[in-house]
Amino acid sequence: MSTSPSTASPPPTDLQSQLSFSTILSANKAFSSGALLEARELCTKALVEYTPYHPVAYANRACIYSRLGYHDLAAGDAYRAVMLMEYVRAVLEGLEEEEEEEGSDGDEAAAEAGEEIAQDNNNHGEASTPPGEGGTDAEDEGSEGGDAGEAATPEGSDEEGEPTSIFTHIAQASFSTVSQFLKLSNGQSLDDTSDVRRVDLAAFVSKFDMLASFYLINSLRLAAALLDAYEFCESTLKRYNPEASSSGDPKPHTTAPAPALAPPPSGPGEELQITPATFISLKTTLMAEMNLKLEKALETQAQIGDISPEKSRTILSCGVARRECYPWNTYEPDRFSASSLAALNVSMTECAERASGKGNAKCEARVLQLPDLNPNPSPTGTGSGAVNLSNHLGIFATEDIYEGEVFFEEITTISGHPYPGKRILCDYCSSLLPQDDPSKLYLCPSCPKDPPLSTSSFSSPSPSPGGPSEPPSYPAYCSPICLSLALSSHHPTLCGREDDLSWIHTDILTSPNPISIYSTLLIKLLSTSLSQRLHPLLLPTTRYLYGVPSPSRALMMRWDFVSCVVRPIWILTQCLNIDVYAHPEFDTWVITTLLAKIMGTCSGRFEPALGLAHINTNTSSPSTTATSSTSSTSSPSTALSDCDDRPEVVNVHPTWALVNHDCEPNVGWRPEGKGRFWGLQPRGVDAPRDGVVAVRKGEEVKSCYTDRRLEVRVRREWARDMLGGDCLCARCLREESEEKEAALAPGKTDGEGGCPLVPGVRKLSV
Repeated sequence: MSTSPSTASPPPTDLQSQLSFSTILSANKAFSSGALLEARELCTKALVEYTPYHPVAYANRACIYSRLGYHDLAAGDAYRAVMLMEYVRAVLEGLEEEEEEEGSDGDEAAAEAGEEIAQDNNNHGEASTPPGEGGTDAEDEGSEGGDAGEAATPEGSDEEGEPTSIFTHIAQASFSTVSQFLKLSNGQSLDDTSDVRRVDLAAFVSKFDMLASFYLINSLRLAAALLDAYEFCESTLKRYNPEASSSGDPKPHTTAPAPALAPPPSGPGEELQITPATFISLKTTLMAEMNLKLEKALETQAQIGDISPEKSRTILSCGVARRECYPWNTYEPDRFSASSLAALNVSMTECAERASGKGNAKCEARVLQLPDLNPNPSPTGTGSGAVNLSNHLGIFATEDIYEGEVFFEEITTISGHPYPGKRILCDYCSSLLPQDDPSKLYLCPSCPKDPPLSTSSFSSPSPSPGGPSEPPSYPAYCSPICLSLALSSHHPTLCGREDDLSWIHTDILTSPNPISIYSTLLIKLLSTSLSQRLHPLLLPTTRYLYGVPSPSRALMMRWDFVSCVVRPIWILTQCLNIDVYAHPEFDTWVITTLLAKIMGTCSGRFEPALGLAHINTNTSSPSTTATSSTSSTSSPSTALSDCDDRPEVVNVHPTWALVNHDCEPNVGWRPEGKGRFWGLQPRGVDAPRDGVVAVRKGEEVKSCYTDRRLEVRVRREWARDMLGGDCLCARCLREESEEKEAALAPGKTDGEGGCPLVPGVRKLSV
């Protein structure tokens, strides 16, 4: 599939509208007969081949996703349907205002509606508003972004010859799509040149918008993103029943009955009696469910005491999603085939040569069987003894590996942190950059040499020691190799757009949601996809990453609406000038698959050089304080109570990601720009011993995804996001059995139950 962003889809022709209409009807019939995957395929066909700006097709597919149990995907499609109806409504309002102007044909109304929505629809959640006119107008972008910027400008121009923005185009196309759909729904022929009566169109928009909003709110509710559901419920009521909406945030612990919801429709597009009263009922239900969720959080995190308002928002916005290889995902390779293993072992040899200077690797990838883990741990936080076995990849020693021996070194293929313009870390591998001599930095030749500091640039919470007093706007690299790799991957798309991205990075930095940091990696992956004209799931960086098992072994992953649905759309449209509706390679399920792969395999570290003083302010003991260029592990009480123990830098090492987890690891590693891996001495041994074998030939190489010093409950909590369930290694099972025999000491609450509200990341083995 071509991912060229050079064109946006034009408004549908009469034939496309007719084919789309019949395809949607066929999807409804398939849905009614229970053929849900067929119905999903037909809705997708209507969107991809005929009418990409069709809110009805998106809403119907949302209903299908919900029936399939993919509530996160349902929320993504319902959100797009609501957004498209917002465009149509804005055009209608613009036409009414211009009704008295002679010769008005709606183009001006569409342009104004598109630019207004570009600004107004960025205030959901905790995000900041982008600078300028939505940060997206092609006229403002110009050609300063180089080839990538020119490629991303949609074709078309206004009557003065200026290129139209993405949002103007979406407004025009969605208005035309809905108008033609309404004609066909009313039995009119598209040959009829008379326009749809504006009053009929307005009535349809209002009715359908409430239906799509209901799908969105209910999907968010079922995905446990209760706060987002509540806020959308409030905004819907403000549109249709202002008296029923209230101002301010929901008050915790306000008791309210939870009435039953209206049953879901028996088919997409079926007439549902959705009225403002429906949302009043939903609002009451959501309030009760939010209170219940907060009460459970208090019970499982008793050491917290009272929950702060910010932490309450984090708890209420954190949801869950199914993590699996979707049945329609045809991009996943056969990771167990001979050709896949051969390709992975070539990478192994390259990493071994980088570490030792020799061409022979001391380890290789093989297929093995591991137990399926329980994605729903028991309330006490302990495992449940899964017995089913499934194929996985693992790394095995082909020669003895000795304690302290560095046998593997892999350059980070993708890294992210929320300070890309602050020249502290290499933009490609995240290694520390030299601060004493700017001539040692390697810069993109196309980036401005002395960029002016934009008012939208931001500063560190506290200045970095030895760092610049003001953050430069453009990234730097630690070596010619990293510069070359960046120029062949993400940088051509991002070149000249760093200022446009600064507000996204500010949003990531200030977001209380724990998985926001992964958006920094998502920016790089989407940009690489555009630079290389490859489908995002075909990128070499992520192709072989394990994160999406087969549907029969679906896992769960942490999910929040802003990080997984809203912000990716902002990144593509506001920052990269990409029409997400015209490019199905950026569909919600693709983004979710990328995030699942990242969350299941990436490593993270704290980086004191960034100067983030707000991180780990309550951590002072030597065993828990971050050191330069290493990962650190805060004390369990800090991790659970302050929720600040989030990584500042995240990295992906695709080859090393094949190493499986064990709480008694035999190799140690540091997630720096170059991941270095060595034979690890056992716990209780202070330093590597000469001539002592850490991994014997034929044994599996294992690392610890968390800190092996922690107790079993806390280790399991940290690793759960990556493993998809509770760890069942021999040490965890042994310590779990010991815990059942002896109760915890009085007053000890570290790791007691619940979820730390922090994403699991692979931590340093010490």
